[in-house]
Amino acid sequence: MIKVSGRRFGPGRHGVRMPNEADTGRQYVVPKLQAAGWDTEPHRLNEQVTFTDGRIVVTGSRTRCRPANRADHLPCDGPDVRQAWADAQRRSDIIGKVAERGIDFDELAGAANQADADQFNLLCHVAFNAPLRTRRERAQRLRTERKDFFDQYGPEARAVLSELLDKYTEHGTAQFVIPDALELPPINRHGNVIEIARRFGGEATLVEAVSELQRLLYAA
Repeated sequence: MIKVSGRRFGPGRHGVRMPNEADTGRQYVVPKLQAAGWDTEPHRLNEQVTFTDGRIVVTGSRTRCRPANRADHLPCDGPDVRQAWADAQRRSDIIGKVAERGIDFDELAGAANQADADQFNLLCHVAFNAPLRTRRERAQRLRTERKDFFDQYGPEARAVLSELLDKYTEHGTAQFVIPDALELPPINRHGNVIEIARRFGGEATLVEAVSELQRLLYAA
């Protein structure tokens, strides 16, 4: 939800209408929401939306209804927005579209004073002022809440997944690119790409494990 602060203005001198709050929102807020992809499927961007009824207040034997809560701009998630970001190819497409619109993630992180913020959270923060979550916080949540995911693999396979998560914490989602990430230290100490794949029971299982790791990383 984004609320543009400021008072509303009526007609100015000589009958010229001064910009009101809605005009300000369309000029400054909507372009950022559009740049973040909130006006394209699977999302949608609604304007001037009532999202809760007014609170009923009882005073003695009388009741009154307070004004309803409204949002100037309300971006809505589609059912698979997080899944789209968790998928490496779809995430790459989103990042490419964002870059085409002149948005630089490093600049966003610098403006938010959050150099280690996750890119997905940066977009959500720009779109509707959502709280920022760092890559470290996402990784720690995954390790704490989904131990069952790691436990289904053998010790060396678990170590590879954990090291991929460490590299994501330090550098971001580019560290999930397979097989490139497997050829870099410290992961390459487990062997070459073929040997590492065997730790998972084969190449297909390895790719599936890394895909699931990313999905769970953005599950909440």
